[in-house]
Amino acid sequence: MDSARISALLHPFLERTLPEVQLQQISTYIDLLLRWNARINLTAIRDPEEIILRHFGESLFAASQLLDPQSSVSSASSVVGSPSPVPLASPVVHSPCAVADLGSGAGFPGLPFKLWAPQISLTLIESNHKKATFLREVVRSLALTNVNIKNTRAESITETFDLVTLRAVENFALILPTAAALVATGGAEPRVVQLAGSDSQALAEAARINVDLGAQIIDLNMGCPAKKVCGKLCGSALLQNESLVAQILEAVVNAVSVPVTLKIRTGWDRNNRNGVRIAQLAQASGIAALAVHGRTRADFYAGEAEYETIRNIKSVVSIPVFANGDIKTSQKAREVLDFTGADGVMLGRASHGAPWIFRSVNTYLDAGITAPPLSRAKVRDIILGHLGSLYAFYGEDIGVRIARKHLGWYCEQLLTDSAQTRRSLMAAATTSVQFALVNDRLEDWVAEANVAATDAAWPECLTA
Repeated sequence: MDSARISALLHPFLERTLPEVQLQQISTYIDLLLRWNARINLTAIRDPEEIILRHFGESLFAASQLLDPQSSVSSASSVVGSPSPVPLASPVVHSPCAVADLGSGAGFPGLPFKLWAPQISLTLIESNHKKATFLREVVRSLALTNVNIKNTRAESITETFDLVTLRAVENFALILPTAAALVATGGAEPRVVQLAGSDSQALAEAARINVDLGAQIIDLNMGCPAKKVCGKLCGSALLQNESLVAQILEAVVNAVSVPVTLKIRTGWDRNNRNGVRIAQLAQASGIAALAVHGRTRADFYAGEAEYETIRNIKSVVSIPVFANGDIKTSQKAREVLDFTGADGVMLGRASHGAPWIFRSVNTYLDAGITAPPLSRAKVRDIILGHLGSLYAFYGEDIGVRIARKHLGWYCEQLLTDSAQTRRSLMAAATTSVQFALVNDRLEDWVAEANVAATDAAWPECLTA
């Protein structure tokens, strides 16, 4: 396949054109893969263009999000005359770094990561001897340096890495603990894990396991109103049993050395608003911070949140309290803080399709001013970066499904033809197709009459 065609296929995934040397490496790799596929099954995909879209496109996009742009090939600018790439989201791994790919097989996504950032140290871990032999031929043919191929099982590896990648691994759920054990401490912090349940000992054990895997905060959910959660006496259903609440809080707090936080509602129903007593139990049990939604479980999300209970809670406890519920604007956040005396606000549904609301609210609370508006191009980049993060975290099958709900929210917030666009996005069956559709629609949106992101009709969260 010629370089021009490869470049065109990769265009929706990347901010810049790859240098000719990298395009040639991809072409050589495709030839090798197709020849080896006739001997051993490396990938079920046989079409070269589909391989580029499903493997290289997604993996190169993930690399652009996760790796420091300074780790990209230094000659890229001189080869293609373009500036250094700017990732759509802040990189979480800085150059140089060590990357390991588990169950490498065809080498995805480890090899595309190496092509994007040649300075990284790459370890390909593959227990199958024939597949490991194929990887060695790829490394030789592409003249890659600082690549180590280990023909062994991941469980036998004792070293740690800055980043671990895996895809299409058999027994995916079982390999995750092994992958986590190979990751060196670092990355985005703090790492918070939320737990829900009604068995105090099971929750304590779950907290210990997650802390051993790197969790820095354990959050307990006693606020979820969903029937499937409350039906198992979890979430806000626990507010009916104060003694069980105390038992759970004490068990989890005593099980771990990291802070334990709690999310609650004001009570089970309006006749049983016991949020103040629950807050006192939380403080006595050693809970580090408390978030309170200003509705009862019976309210679900109907009516308006009330903040009187949150103010009463704050008046009787000294631990940090965060107010939650119906906070949709910067001004509302200020009003709620002033009324309740809470230490902060927690935003939930208001961020659906508008993650930039946190920037708006923080700017207003910190400086008392409205944040400068975002350009449509910046909003586009945020959305594409969000998609890339979802794909990288959840993988192909789950990633495309999780992304659908977020894309639905973005359509409602931003587009006048939201119903039509939403239908096409919901029909996309793969991450590559979904991403390409989103990219194309947002490119048109950015170009529409050079309209600034400060349209008067937009909600406040979109003008921030």
